[in-house]
Amino acid sequence: SEDNTNTTCCDPLPSPHSRSDHNQDTDDDKKPPTQTSSEQKSFCVLALYKFVSRPFSTTELTQLQLEIDTLGRTRKARGTILLATEGINGTICYPSPEEEEEEDPLRHYFCHQQQERFGNVRTRLSYCSTQIFHRLKVKV
Repeated sequence: SEDNTNTTCCDPLPSPHSRSDHNQDTDDDKKPPTQTSSEQKSFCVLALYKFVSRPFSTTELTQLQLEIDTLGRTRKARGTILLATEGINGTICYPSPEEEEEEDPLRHYFCHQQQERFGNVRTRLSYCSTQIFHRLKVKV
């Protein structure tokens, strides 16, 4: 099954390598199987959107497109990010950060590095076992 986390940027990021079993029930017959292997959560799926109060200029959109495309390709992300004067929307899938990494670089980019541009981006983080998209597209 898929592990979903609905967050804003200020919420802590759960580790894809930690157990997602929060039930304290002792009746194992009623529990669905939980994912405990990091192999089952080897990819992050990050969905995000934000409507901005100050419209992006054409120059800002072009710069954002280049930055996001470069970072996405560096992190082997696939999916689609749509940039418009009104804001940003998209879903990308990429290999889960290594356990040694303190923070997910892609989520950090959207939620912290670009705080001044985007404000509080709404995100939803899920995990899956395989890459779900074919290519990366960052469209203006």
